[in-house]
Amino acid sequence: GDGDGALIARMVDEMKRHRDVFVNLGEGHELSTFWLRKTQKPVLAVLCVRRQRDKPGGGDLTPEFHRGVNLEVSMPTGSLCSERNVIGTALAADPTLRRKDLFGIA
Repeated sequence: GDGDGALIARMVDEMKRHRDVFVNLGEGHELSTFWLRKTQKPVLAVLCVRRQRDKPGGGDLTPEFHRGVNLEVSMPTGSLCSERNVIGTALAADPTLRRKDLFGIA
């Protein structure tokens, strides 16, 4: 749509804010020793949810942004990628979420 470029720019800004949180964690945080013990490298994701009203001509609702990060807490069982994590986070926040409401993942 016409506003997609502006929405993508907002996603990029949200990703930068998400990155800044991780950059500023500091040495004492257990991110690398527990949550990312396999690679010690966070992979971040931002999901933009843009709900559409079901009524004809209803337009889009205000976009929502959800944040995710990969998890590597157990060597034998592997990990959870940031993209799957952020989709699950959005669905847990609102079980009425529909696939057509997902605008994009950065």
